[in-house]
Amino acid sequence: VMPVHKDDVKAFFPLYDPDYILHQIKKTREYMELSGMGSVKLFVTEWNFTVSNRNLLNDTVFKGAYIIKNMLDCLDQVEYAAYWPGSDLIGDYKDSRRIMNGGGGLLSRDSIRKPAFWAMSFLKNLKRVMLEKTENTIVTTDGHGHFTILCHNCKHPNYYYYQLREDELSVKNVSQYFSDSFNLRIRYHIEGVQNGKWIIRFHKVNEDHGNALKCW
Repeated sequence: VMPVHKDDVKAFFPLYDPDYILHQIKKTREYMELSGMGSVKLFVTEWNFTVSNRNLLNDTVFKGAYIIKNMLDCLDQVEYAAYWPGSDLIGDYKDSRRIMNGGGGLLSRDSIRKPAFWAMSFLKNLKRVMLEKTENTIVTTDGHGHFTILCHNCKHPNYYYYQLREDELSVKNVSQYFSDSFNLRIRYHIEGVQNGKWIIRFHKVNEDHGNALKCW
């Protein structure tokens, strides 16, 4: 593998850009405007992090955070965005011996729900009215006293990850493929909420909760 300095990595690996998908959609929008199709609705029928169905990161909690990040980034850019694929069965071959094979699906070939699945589940539970959206969070309500807040702390892979072949990735070295694992503290303030007793439910996926790769 040719050594690559981290400052030059974008020249070799376009996907090193943490906002790659958003930038590609905006580019598409520009082309549509130039061709007189600016008013046409844009549908993203397939998108993923890797082409290969043998990439360890597809099974990690990173993938769940990555899906949420990109869906929030593109919320006001596209009409619909469908994730591909739904199950690892699409890449099930004779070399699929492990329970987790690095497939790009939301479910493993045995229908184990991976962090990517929970990411889509969290997105499904958002309410119809958006109160606020920032880089890492979205606050929604149904207008009837119910609120759903979704947030992520997505860490993009570092230059070391991009110097390895996908079949060289190791479960033991997952933490080395990211620049940091710092926590993110977010404070929410929702105006106009009536005083009283509220039921607050937390649903989370991290290294210790919903981490199918670590569990299996």
